[in-house]
Amino acid sequence: VIGVTQPELRRGLRCLLERRGVPSLFLDGELRLADEGPGHFGLRSPLGDARGLPLPLAGDHQRRNAALAASAALWLGRRGLGIGPQHLGPGLAAVQWPGRLELRAWKGASLLLDAAHNPGAARALAASLPTGPIHLLVGTSDPHDPGPFLDELLPRLSRLTATRAAHRGLPVTAIEDALRDRGADLPISSVPAVPAALE
Repeated sequence: VIGVTQPELRRGLRCLLERRGVPSLFLDGELRLADEGPGHFGLRSPLGDARGLPLPLAGDHQRRNAALAASAALWLGRRGLGIGPQHLGPGLAAVQWPGRLELRAWKGASLLLDAAHNPGAARALAASLPTGPIHLLVGTSDPHDPGPFLDELLPRLSRLTATRAAHRGLPVTAIEDALRDRGADLPISSVPAVPAALE
């Protein structure tokens, strides 16, 4: 069950898997995703169809992830694990993923927690942000370069606070340097640690 979207990579993977006799199902190929409105989706597949599946995670990219997980579950069901289309809804409804577009209240403000750490994840985060002013509190971990990550988010921001991530955090100066290199035109502040930055 494969969700790769890049055409060249898809063709290469399909060729390789066919040569080795490995069965495969590609999303947007044999697996078809149907948007059924906010919080739901449908899946058409050679493994079985399912409609009205719940999507408890925020973000359009999570619809694709949930479709891949549901397809993998159906594939495993075909191999004797007793998973059928009737199990998908309850299974997906129970999904929780702390730190992935997780909306929280904090001292009267809305706080959206997300552990995005690369340009692709930052792009998905940017696409999922609400309209209106966005104040980003960001810390990055070694070895991630904050520049390409920030490139995806800067157009959506009204303010940024740089801090040091708790796990293998790069110095705040790495974020400041990346912002300077990009000529970021928004209010920027720096705070050495996440707890202080939240205040």
